Amino acid sequence: MKANNSTGPRVLAMVAMAAAFSLPAIGAGKTAPPALKAHIFSMVQDEQNSADYFNDGGITGCADPPFQDAANLRPDTVTETWSAWPAIQWNPWSATAGKYDDGSYCASTGSCLRAQFTSSDKTFTLDTRTTANPPRRFGVDFSEGWDLANDVPLPNQAPSFGKSLMTAALFEVLGSASLSQMGICSSQACPEAREYPAKLWFNDPTAADTTWRIDWTHMRVLRISTGTWYFIADACDGSQVAGLSKLVGARTRPRETNQGYYLVPFFITADKK
Repeated sequence: MKANNSTGPRVLAMVAMAAAFSLPAIGAGKTAPPALKAHIFSMVQDEQNSADYFNDGGITGCADPPFQDAANLRPDTVTETWSAWPAIQWNPWSATAGKYDDGSYCASTGSCLRAQFTSSDKTFTLDTRTTANPPRRFGVDFSEGWDLANDVPLPNQAPSFGKSLMTAALFEVLGSASLSQMGICSSQACPEAREYPAKLWFNDPTAADTTWRIDWTHMRVLRISTGTWYFIADACDGSQVAGLSKLVGARTRPRETNQGYYLVPFFITADKK
């Protein structure tokens, strides 16, 4: 795993990271959001010419795609081979990926895996907290601790529950405008891409009053075709640096403490069903 020289200046904003004070409850909207089929890859495959996208004199971005790296937000064992980056302007690629299909693996009637655009189409939601047969999980690797102030690795840093975890969780990309109204990538630089924050909430493995949250202050969203979106955090723009927070106590007013920073790159795709 690497963090390029754009990591520091782009992630120092995490010091002022906006807090979300509790694990969001599972709620039912008045109308069903668009259903998606999501895939989480164990490898980041980034085909965007992000140097041209950021266009800041080479400070940020990767100019010679594809960029590849191991993902630290990973799938569970329900997988299939899935293709990404269609040949129109990309280098086609396929790999084994976790399959997260909206409305599947229901724990009870109406309580199923959610892969949807929510919040008036502005938020990408992937929620496995009410799944069964088998319960669906996210894998998270915390083996790459990061010293944010000095922009160097902290190899001995680890959360209290250990350096890896397989857990039910809620993942959200928090957009500010409709994802379905995004422009489709017109070139390898994809000037239509957007940068949004993302979060992952999960419960502590043993303490019932404790929730954890991972915060990415920015990551990239690309609309690849009419019905396909990619969500990427990696070293090309420093977006893989994520903060870990521990929330203890009442859901409405927990005590929140920062538990360090980690490199948590990911590559997730979502297709309309």
